[in-house]
Amino acid sequence: MGTLHIETFSFEFSEGTWKENLTNKLKASNVNFAQRNMGDILNILKESGNVREITELFLTFLDLSKSNGYSVQKLQEIVLSRNNPREQAFYDIFSPIYQAYEEYLTRTNSIDFHDMLIKAAKFINEGKYKTNFKYIVIDEFQDFSASKSMLIQALCEQNPEAKLFCVGDDWQSIFRFTGSDISLMTNFENAYGFTRKNQLVITNRFNSRIAVVSNQFILKNPNQIKKEVRSDKAVSDEAVEIRYKKSSNETEQLLLEIFNSLNKSITGPKATVFLLGRYKFNKPENLPKIQNQFKNLSIEFLTIHGSKGAEADYVIIMDVLSGKYGLPSEVTDDPLLGIVLSKTDPYPHAEERRLMYVAMTRARHKVFIITENGKQSVFVLELEGSKKPEENIIRCRECGGEMVKRQGPYGEFLGCLNFPNCTYKVNMQGY
Repeated sequence: MGTLHIETFSFEFSEGTWKENLTNKLKASNVNFAQRNMGDILNILKESGNVREITELFLTFLDLSKSNGYSVQKLQEIVLSRNNPREQAFYDIFSPIYQAYEEYLTRTNSIDFHDMLIKAAKFINEGKYKTNFKYIVIDEFQDFSASKSMLIQALCEQNPEAKLFCVGDDWQSIFRFTGSDISLMTNFENAYGFTRKNQLVITNRFNSRIAVVSNQFILKNPNQIKKEVRSDKAVSDEAVEIRYKKSSNETEQLLLEIFNSLNKSITGPKATVFLLGRYKFNKPENLPKIQNQFKNLSIEFLTIHGSKGAEADYVIIMDVLSGKYGLPSEVTDDPLLGIVLSKTDPYPHAEERRLMYVAMTRARHKVFIITENGKQSVFVLELEGSKKPEENIIRCRECGGEMVKRQGPYGEFLGCLNFPNCTYKVNMQGY
C-alpha cells in the first residue's frame, strides 16, 4: 500500500544499539522526529505500572545486595565479569540509588538490619569486641543468609572453643527471595569444619499417612538431604484427597462440601482448618460468610509462606493449578536478581516443591487439594501417579526459567520463557 516500514531487531535492544540504529534509519527515510519531554515519558511509565515494578525490583536488589555485604564497587566487579548488556544498563541506573542510600545512612548516623550484622562481624574480626560465648544456638537454620553467616563465623573464629548448635530443615527452605541460602545448611561442613549430625525424624504433628506421602513428594528432588520422617500416629484413611472443580466458579461449592463433611464429623472441641494459597488472591471472596456458617470449625486463610511454623487439624490447599500464577508458580525471578541471589537449585520447581511440602505438613489429620479439570498442575498429576516430576521440563542455564519452543527465521529453537528479560537461547540439539 506504499507504506514505509522501518524494521528493528530484538538483538539491537539486548546489545544497546537500538537507539542509534533507529535514529539513523529514520533520518535516512527523512522522517521528522524529536525526543519526548522527560516529564511526559515519566507520566507514561507511571500510567503503565513500570515505575512501580522497577521500584520493587530496586528494593529487592538493594536488600539482597546488603545481605551479601556487596558494596557498589563489588557489584560493579560482578556485573562487568558477567558481561551482560541488560545487567550493565541496570547497574548504571541502580548504582546512584545505592550510593544515595548509603550516604543517607551515613548522614543520619543510621544503620539498617544488614549493617547491624556485617558491622558486628567486622568489629569482632578487628578485635574491637571480645566474645566469651560458650554456646551459640540457631533455630530455623535453613533460612540463614550470608550476612547472618558472616556474624556467626566471626564469633566462632574468635572463640574456637564455642559450640555451635543449629536446628533446621532443608525441606522447608522457602525464603530464597529474601536472601536465605540453602547451601549454608547443605554444605555446613565447608564453612564450620567437623560436624556431628543428628536427624530428628519422629514427628508428633501429623499422622503416618501424611508422613509417607510428603516424604515421597519432597525426596523426588535428589538435592534435598535424605531422611525419612516418621509418625507413630497410625491411621488407615487417606492422607491426601484431591478434589476437582469443573470451572473456577465451583470453588465455593467444593469448599462447602468439604466443610459440611468435616463439620458433621467433629464431636469434641472445634477443629481448626487452614485454607492455604500460593498468593493472597487465592483467598475466597466469601470467607467471612463461610467462617460463620460452621459452628464446629475454626477456619482461617493464610498464604503458604505465612503458614510456616503453624499447624491445623485440616488443610485445604487452594488452586493447585498449572499456569503462571498456579502452584507451582511459573513466575520466575527477574534474571537480574541472579547477581545477588544464592545459586538456584537446578531441579525443576525446587523451591515450589518445598513450598508444597510445607503446605501439606501443616495438617495434623488430612490434606485436601483443590484443582480444576484440565488445569491440574504437575504436582497434582505427580501425587496421582500419572506424571513424573522431571518429565518435559527444560531449564534456562542463565536464569532458571523454563525453556520453550520458538520459531525463528532459521527454524525452531529453544528460548527462555523470561524473554525479553532473559535472551538465552539454544538450538534444538543443544540440550
